[in-house]
Amino acid sequence: KKEYAKDIMTLGMRFFVLQIAAIIQFESILFLIAHYFKPEQVTPYSIAYKYFFTLQMIFTILLSPLWSGVTDAYNSGDMDWIKNAIKKYLLILVPFILLGGIMLVFSGFVYDVWVGKEVVYVKFSLSLLCYIFFSVTMFASIFVSVINGIGALQIQFFSSLITPILFLTLSLVLIKRFHYGVESILLSSIVSNVFGYIIAPVQVYHIFYKK
Repeated sequence: KKEYAKDIMTLGMRFFVLQIAAIIQFESILFLIAHYFKPEQVTPYSIAYKYFFTLQMIFTILLSPLWSGVTDAYNSGDMDWIKNAIKKYLLILVPFILLGGIMLVFSGFVYDVWVGKEVVYVKFSLSLLCYIFFSVTMFASIFVSVINGIGALQIQFFSSLITPILFLTLSLVLIKRFHYGVESILLSSIVSNVFGYIIAPVQVYHIFYKK
């Protein structure tokens, strides 16, 4: 029906822009490392990233029903279901954070067994930032799924336009001005994704708790 076309296309376009912004930021990371540091530095980053990415991969599988569940509950007016779902997923997140901490402690040993210390050396600071990055990303994904589920994308949409610019600017400042290492890329990623772990929770709070 034509009367629904505008709303559907607008919503779809916003999701499209959000995906493009995420791709730009993710793809820029490897380019920045290869350009401003030795290309060999891409390997330690990729190893640490993939090591801790297993946490998010498993958590994302568990989180996948939330989006559609929120959509159904929101349109049915069942706000209590959404609030309870948020609480449950926050509780589920706790063991993932703890497991990530254990993975961080034994990361050096795992890297040695995985690729060999004589082949690639991954600094602890790089592993620490990867752990923090994926911890805040998993936390953010709960609230972003709720926001996506109810279609309240306006704030997230405008944030996605700013995030890649903030990421690139902060990365260049840390690299050129402060001569920070590869860790600057991950640190910039954590800071620039402020929507997920600060703005989105605040938005959810105002929608479902402050009414």
